[in-house]
Amino acid sequence: MKSHFTGVVSCLGAVIGAGFVSGREVISFFSKYGHHSWWLIFLSGITMMLLCDILMRNGNCIKSVCTLSEKRLMGNAAQFVLLMVLFTLCGSMASAAGHMVQLIVPVRHAYWIGLPGSLCIAWLIAKGSPKPFSVISTALMALFLGMTFLALHQSRGEETVLIPSPSSFALMKAAVYAVGYGAMNVAVSISVMCQSGCGRSRTSDRRAACFGLCMCALLFISNALYLQHPQKMNDAFPIIGFFALFGKRGYIACVVLLYVAILTTLSALVSTLRSSLEARGLSPVPTALATLGLSTAVSLIGFAGIVNHLYAPGGLVCLVMVFLPMIKQNKKAY
Repeated sequence: MKSHFTGVVSCLGAVIGAGFVSGREVISFFSKYGHHSWWLIFLSGITMMLLCDILMRNGNCIKSVCTLSEKRLMGNAAQFVLLMVLFTLCGSMASAAGHMVQLIVPVRHAYWIGLPGSLCIAWLIAKGSPKPFSVISTALMALFLGMTFLALHQSRGEETVLIPSPSSFALMKAAVYAVGYGAMNVAVSISVMCQSGCGRSRTSDRRAACFGLCMCALLFISNALYLQHPQKMNDAFPIIGFFALFGKRGYIACVVLLYVAILTTLSALVSTLRSSLEARGLSPVPTALATLGLSTAVSLIGFAGIVNHLYAPGGLVCLVMVFLPMIKQNKKAY
């Protein structure tokens, strides 16, 4: 039972990153569609559950997130797609880190100091053991739940503002993007989900089902908060606005918590990128230049821009290039 719980929590910790905690992802893909957000969350949760089950069942065939597998489940094109997705996420986290530094450090150009500075810190942290990442992510997930419930409690009695109903075309696009969002989350957590599986057994199915249900529950809770406060939907980091109500201490505590979440996510991504590039024969210096340089280049798009415009398309490409070949190659098992 303990290993079952640990496997599910590890997967949740790998997916619940800074973008989720900040509220930006929840708003971009779900909350802005009003009452339709509930079935969009369910659609995304089902996508994550099914893809997680595939990875857990075939984890023994995949060596790591971006290396060749023993049974050729991931070809060169799939590996390239995953690398680009990782660089995209690194860029978004680096930009978010720059924003956090800008919010609490009263220095001119604090954003442009915090962005590369956080990347360098993440590079140094990533040289250590990857185990602390999952522990910190789990702790942050618990803090996130506490923060969300506290914010929900504080908002009781406030008048709910109605969100205009989206068009049919917007809903179709939202459904596709919800699937893409789910695929993106699973794609960047491939290594953790492979390690959390038990081969082609019902245990893997149960763990994947628990993971999907937990993701739906977390998204539902966060979505309930932002549906009550649609005026927060244009903020890059909506969760910060709720804790500004608790004064300067609450504001600073929230920013620091977000920065730790960002740095943890960024360090895990940098670690994966570094090991993947070095596995392809790159020496340490070119690996560092490629990882830090490309991540910085992507970060120029901005955190909100990357989440709104690159997350879902990246996930859909992963779905086509990475997961569909796995499903096709292993269809007899399902």
